[in-house]
Amino acid sequence: MDSTGLFLAGATIRVKGTNTSAVSDINGQFNLQANTGDVLVISYVGYKTTEFKVINSIPIMIRLSRESTTIGEVAITLNTGYQSIPGKGLPVPFPS
Repeated sequence: MDSTGLFLAGATIRVKGTNTSAVSDINGQFNLQANTGDVLVISYVGYKTTEFKVINSIPIMIRLSRESTTIGEVAITLNTGYQSIPGKGLPVPFPS
């Protein structure tokens, strides 16, 4: 789940150092064979990857926090099929 309590369907959970993995369902739940001491690596697009050490087989709740990223520059090109026009030549205002 995320920091606001919403379940994250499609999060990837894997046992670190192995090929064992699972994907969370619509309720954020998953089943995975792991041993005490194994480290679970949980990842989801737009969230920080989190590691969790398995202590026992009791169900756990793991919260992921959003990862803030910024886009430095976006290039826009219009292709009409006859010519390509860079974004600065388009007839609509774009921030420069």
